[in-house]
Amino acid sequence: MILLDTDIIIDCLRDYPPAIQWIEKINVEIAVSVFSAFELFQGCSNKIEIQKVQRLLKQVRHLWLSEEGSKTALQLFTQLRSTQGIDVLDVLIAQTAIEKSLALNTFNTKHYKGIPNLTLIQPYKKK
Repeated sequence: MILLDTDIIIDCLRDYPPAIQWIEKINVEIAVSVFSAFELFQGCSNKIEIQKVQRLLKQVRHLWLSEEGSKTALQLFTQLRSTQGIDVLDVLIAQTAIEKSLALNTFNTKHYKGIPNLTLIQPYKKK
């Protein structure tokens, strides 16, 4: 199973060729954190965009954070918010990856700077 960050999903929604080619090549289950779903819907500006996100999300597995993982994410957020300005949803997405022992496929590496035990992968080349 691979975990996609919100930016990768957006590339897919925009039919970005490198993202689409990569997705078509992989032969594993694709998952997203439910917190990425929140970010995706937050970025929608109309009903058509909402429906497009809903269609895409129906094709992937949704990963939830446990109560213990949520507690850890809260501690991490309080530690990193003042020093790095980290966003709450990024901490929750990162903690989901850590809790599920998955690397997070993303190009937003600076969003996750300073999070211990998080493995990041940039899955394709950006033009």
